[in-house]
Amino acid sequence: MNDAAQAHPTAGQVLIALLATCARLGWLTLALTLHAGWLLGTATPGPLRGTMSVVLVLGLGAQYLAARLALDARLFRALYRPEADAAIFDQALAELFGRPLPESGVRPLAERWHGTRRLIRRFMVLCAVQAALWSIGLLLHAWM
Repeated sequence: MNDAAQAHPTAGQVLIALLATCARLGWLTLALTLHAGWLLGTATPGPLRGTMSVVLVLGLGAQYLAARLALDARLFRALYRPEADAAIFDQALAELFGRPLPESGVRPLAERWHGTRRLIRRFMVLCAVQAALWSIGLLLHAWM
């Protein structure tokens, strides 16, 4: 997708909708993380303890990415408003986060989308691995 297509409000709404879905998955990973933490706090047998330790660590990573994606959703909502000015937007981000301004003064939308896609992919992988390990750990524990 080129910059003109990415700048269209419909493209922005699609991206924001995807980020909202990630937020919902973030709640699922939080539930799995809390359950794993609860199991670790009880007298859990060895194999389940190891599996739930990994589930807990993966969940913490997923929660970090969920928070980053929630921030991205809010920032994209601001950026896709009709009155938004990308140069002022980038100046505000540079001021708040101590990042240097792009040489052109405005960060290209393609670059913003690329960064968000990368975060979404990492988040989805962590969610899938966490859910799989949580399920496998509980199933194996039930069969033993």
